[in-house]
Amino acid sequence: MDGLVKTRSAYPPSETLDRLEAELRRRRTTIFARIDHAKGAAGVGLELRPTELLIFGNPQAGTRLMLAEQTTGIDLPLKVLAWLDAAGDSWLAYNDPSWLAARHALDADAKHATAMMSEALRALLLCIGIVVACVACAPPPPVRQVITSPQAPAALGAYSQGIRVGNTTYLSGQLPLDPDTGALIANPSIEAQTRRAIENLRAVLSADQMTLDNVVSTQVFVTDISDAPRMNAVYATYFAEPAPARAVVQVAGLARNARIEISAIAVK
Repeated sequence: MDGLVKTRSAYPPSETLDRLEAELRRRRTTIFARIDHAKGAAGVGLELRPTELLIFGNPQAGTRLMLAEQTTGIDLPLKVLAWLDAAGDSWLAYNDPSWLAARHALDADAKHATAMMSEALRALLLCIGIVVACVACAPPPPVRQVITSPQAPAALGAYSQGIRVGNTTYLSGQLPLDPDTGALIANPSIEAQTRRAIENLRAVLSADQMTLDNVVSTQVFVTDISDAPRMNAVYATYFAEPAPARAVVQVAGLARNARIEISAIAVK
């Protein structure tokens, strides 16, 4: 079932939610309601095994999601259901917050927020010792956001200009290509080609609301290692101290007969 996480609990349903509620209150999370479905069933003359629902959330975080897409309000606040099955085993279930991103077609920032909410909820359940094992579904894969900029050359093959996972963006290697034509720039100097490659990286970073200051690591590929000093003179004008980690590697050749290609990793 899309978005539903179902796990065994180490405690009876009532104690499961007692522990969860206590930890949520300690973290100053708002508790909106706690519903005893078994008690409700008894009130209409029916019998239901212990089944309780806890409704909780962070109004600030929830409001930001609804500002991105108001339909998320149908799935907020967050809920955790705890129950006892016919075999006497305790279970809990909840809708994975990261599932909301796909269900409501949220934008990149809201997707990132739901992914963080998802990780926080799983960590909380593990922290208080409730979770025994996840049986209904594996943890969802990390949310991957494609980063594309029209101000950088289009991809030459089966790759993306950038991919963001969590708060980290992985930038594909940029050649010194003109973003408008996709052709190698006319100036053949290593200085000009270095400048163009970095400007192309900057454009992709800008599309992800980042700058070169967010770069933590680069890989520089050159066809002639003797170009490294002149390349470095230009490179150093773009990166403030402390400079990102870096590797400079000589290769036999690069696409479009370029003299340099630079890839990077950036963290927001």
